[in-house]
Amino acid sequence: MALESRWGKSSLAQAGFNYFGIKANKDWLDSGLPYSLHDDDRPNEKFCNFASPEASMEYHSRLLLSERYKRCRKYSSKDFHNWLVSIKAAGYATARDYVQRCERIIMKHKLYLYDAAAERL
Repeated sequence: MALESRWGKSSLAQAGFNYFGIKANKDWLDSGLPYSLHDDDRPNEKFCNFASPEASMEYHSRLLLSERYKRCRKYSSKDFHNWLVSIKAAGYATARDYVQRCERIIMKHKLYLYDAAAERL
């Protein structure tokens, strides 16, 4: 979320509550759900628009629980490195340095501490 939406400041996040850079797939488009055009890997790519930040987060969670990312779930929730490598390999992100950039954010802001706290719940 921090990387994909520049901490919520990207045009995707501001205009359509898309905090994760989720592109609109065929099912999304065929359902007539809202989208907006943005330049990413190519000009005028279609990205999902959500009704709220919560809707974006819920969709993102369902996406990671989909069959496409099944192999990622074999890793502990604290093993962010292998999660990042696996979701990247499954096609989640197109940036070549996605894993390294995410890891820098996680380490800089000590976000791994949230995983440890959640495990104690």
